[in-house]
Amino acid sequence: MDLAKKRRKGKGIYIILSLLILIIIALSVLGFLYFTNEEFKNIADTYLKTIPFLESITSRSAKTNSSNIDETELNQKKEDIAEYYIKRGIDAVYELYAIKTKDELLYSDIVKIMNQKSPSLTSKLITEVRNLDNMEDILTTIHNKIMDENKSEILEEARKLENMELLTAIEELNMRIKDSSFIKNINDILLNMREESLCNIFYYMDEETRQSLYNILDEDLRLKINSLIKDKSIEYNRLVDIARLYEDKPVDILLNYIGNTDTYDMDELAVIYSNLSVVKSGEVLSKVNNDAFIQDLIAAISKEEQLRKEDSVAADLNKAIQFITEYNAKIDELVNIYENMEPNRAARILENMLENSTTLNQFVLESEPVYEVTDSSVAMDILKNMRQKNAAKILNYFKTENVTKLTQMLASP
Repeated sequence: MDLAKKRRKGKGIYIILSLLILIIIALSVLGFLYFTNEEFKNIADTYLKTIPFLESITSRSAKTNSSNIDETELNQKKEDIAEYYIKRGIDAVYELYAIKTKDELLYSDIVKIMNQKSPSLTSKLITEVRNLDNMEDILTTIHNKIMDENKSEILEEARKLENMELLTAIEELNMRIKDSSFIKNINDILLNMREESLCNIFYYMDEETRQSLYNILDEDLRLKINSLIKDKSIEYNRLVDIARLYEDKPVDILLNYIGNTDTYDMDELAVIYSNLSVVKSGEVLSKVNNDAFIQDLIAAISKEEQLRKEDSVAADLNKAIQFITEYNAKIDELVNIYENMEPNRAARILENMLENSTTLNQFVLESEPVYEVTDSSVAMDILKNMRQKNAAKILNYFKTENVTKLTQMLASP
């Protein structure tokens, strides 16, 4: 019985060993197929991924193998590229430069391989690539220079417009509005101008030209110009209102305000005088003892009229100044004569003149008399310009009603 047990035990061990040998042989065959047969390997990997505890192992293994294969393939590709560029010779410089600009590390690896195979050619290619690098710097420099020159041209155009006479600047813009090269930079040109010059050009420009320019200007610049024009219009209306106020002021008072440039500049005075009557302007300016001031003012008035395309009053104003100046000079002579007369005799003559309204002379504009000289006005101006002491002596011999009449006339503006 013990012998039978021993036989059964020995037979079991034999079976187990046989099974183990078969399993080892099977695994060896499978392993050999796995590592040598790509199709079998893919099938095996697909099956193994369905087994949870083997999934992570196969994934790591696949990644490791893939990395090894990728690295090997990458190195082989670098070798192939290096060989190809060596065969191409110096013509390969542009492709190497393109690689360098995109991937410095890849460029370095390829150059190392090439240097091992052909040091002389590689050295030349490296030099040419560096030259292309320098060329890029040159292109940048040239581009920057072109941009600087363009900016200088824009500033030059801006200064040119600023330094032109206003009418000439307006005509220049109107003429060059069809010049594509000018229009291309017009926003930058106008932005680099002084606000005063920019405002004046667009303020006095005709509406059609202004709208044509507005159509090609940036919105911000257009809004800026409109704001400047609005402010100038408000200022112009203020000066017009001042002129209306001054129309009824005595000449001696106006001399302090508009007989010099202490209160207003010449352009402001041009607007004020343009809106005063010719006679009032002539009366004030006939009292100004500064010929240069009068000439500059007449020129400023003419300029304002040209810009506004209005009828000229400058010529009429010159005539009025001359007429009234000559009249004032004669009055001064008469004052000197009557001050040296006997008061009673001077009184008789002046009284007779006050009662006579006969016209002696007149200043005519557009066939209409605008300034008349009568016996009455001459008598009044003589007495008005006398020293008070001498005038009082003469008035003592006047009739009471004539003194009253003269007082009323002298009291009126």
